[in-house]
Amino acid sequence: MVIPTARSSLQDLESNKEILSEDLDTIDELRDIARIRMATYHQKISKSYNKNIRIRRFQVGDLVLRKAFQNTTNPADGKLAPKWEGPYKIDSEAGKGAYKLTNMEGEPLPRSWNAIHLKYSRRRDETLCLNPRSDLKSELDEDPALTLCPAAKDPPNSGLVASIPALVASIPALVASGLVASISALVASGLSRQYLGLVASIPALSPVFRP
Repeated sequence: MVIPTARSSLQDLESNKEILSEDLDTIDELRDIARIRMATYHQKISKSYNKNIRIRRFQVGDLVLRKAFQNTTNPADGKLAPKWEGPYKIDSEAGKGAYKLTNMEGEPLPRSWNAIHLKYSRRRDETLCLNPRSDLKSELDEDPALTLCPAAKDPPNSGLVASIPALVASIPALVASGLVASISALVASGLSRQYLGLVASIPALSPVFRP
């Protein structure tokens, strides 16, 4: 025996059919609204993601490392497997953000690689760099100021080496006239502040220079 409920006993079949027909008429419109909302959401996510993406640009001849994938590494290495492989050389540009690579023997790799899977090689080989350092002569040295190759940068201690003669020349003045006047002379001569700590320790060595 079926006990009737309010839902079944008060149901009007005619009005139910009308409501169903109205829903069928508006279902296409509801689907379009859902698609528009989904597309808007995807655009927001894409804009937020692309805002933090920095496109890498490479030139033909640059040395790069390629990201190592699971199928290119030894499974026995586990977490100790290298994250990058190479170095490889940029052979040509295959499309927007994609490049064709060759190994160091000049053999091309099977397919093109996106720039997000590449990074500059830290190998300091000026002979293989497209734009070598400014003090090196090369046939490819066209504009060292615009180069992106790490080998094109000047040595990191070049400023320190250039300031050593001024520091050595100031030692007699430190011993003879005191620390304050010598530091003022060094600042006036353009010596960087990062070396003043080294200058401040010289008076402790002044008895060595006295007769």
